[in-house]
Amino acid sequence: MSQPPAQDLHDFGADGIDIQTAMLRHARAHPDRATRPDHILWNGQAVRTWFDVPVPNAGRFRIEFLSEPREPAQGVDVSAEGGVIRLAGGERIQTLRTWHEERYEEVVTYPFTSKHRLLKVWNVYHWEWPRGIREEKWTGNAGFLVEQEADARWLLRCSPGPARAPDFTQLVFRFAILEG
Repeated sequence: MSQPPAQDLHDFGADGIDIQTAMLRHARAHPDRATRPDHILWNGQAVRTWFDVPVPNAGRFRIEFLSEPREPAQGVDVSAEGGVIRLAGGERIQTLRTWHEERYEEVVTYPFTSKHRLLKVWNVYHWEWPRGIREEKWTGNAGFLVEQEADARWLLRCSPGPARAPDFTQLVFRFAILEG
């Protein structure tokens, strides 16, 4: 099914709400998941909370962090739909969470399989609450902008949930599907 043209979407940027409230309103305005646009408009920009990456049944993906590590910590989740991601020690997991911190590599590569030929990508972050710090996703002003750089390479600019206003400079990374 085709999605409505961008000019038919409501732009939530000036509504005085956070990205996740906008996403909920967007879902109510477009109740049919099959035809619902996969993004909202925020000050004219297409903002997502996850990104579906079409992939072959098997391959490798690379994450290259381009921004400086921030506090609180931020990172990326990648889920192999109907498949697994293989870690260096041979362990197989469905969802990989990797943090962008000084103690970790800035570039990581993992092999995957996906029966559904789909990887899902979203940003994660630490959020400090009165009872401690929690790992979170899809809350507050969490979201990101996606720029396709090549056939199988994208630049993602992420805002963490705790940001007072969306700030798409907080976590910037390149995501690529590699041949072979």
